[in-house]
Amino acid sequence: MSQAIDSAAADFDLLASLRRGELGALKALAERYGPMIYRLAFGVTRNQADAEEVLQDVLLTLARKGESFEGRSALGSWIYRVTTNAALNKRRGKRLELETPLEELLPTFKADGHRAGDRP
Repeated sequence: MSQAIDSAAADFDLLASLRRGELGALKALAERYGPMIYRLAFGVTRNQADAEEVLQDVLLTLARKGESFEGRSALGSWIYRVTTNAALNKRRGKRLELETPLEELLPTFKADGHRAGDRP
């Protein structure tokens, strides 16, 4: 129990340092939560490069929006949710990149039902 309290206090101190603009706090958070962020991101994206990008995005979010953490839950829980959202957004973005419009590949037809243009 005291280990959980110590961990929460350390997280609170790191977040307070981050809010003051101390970059060492971001490095400490990256060392502490980086492996968890990467594993979760890789589990969602199934791609090493995407997982690394999600890790960077989450750390950037911590640096920019750390003040929005209200402290109603553990910092790790908040980071987990931010990571999940970032990884899902990355996966959705990849799916959209892979879509190819079929209209360009399908033949066109005249009003009478005959194929328009030259036959291949």
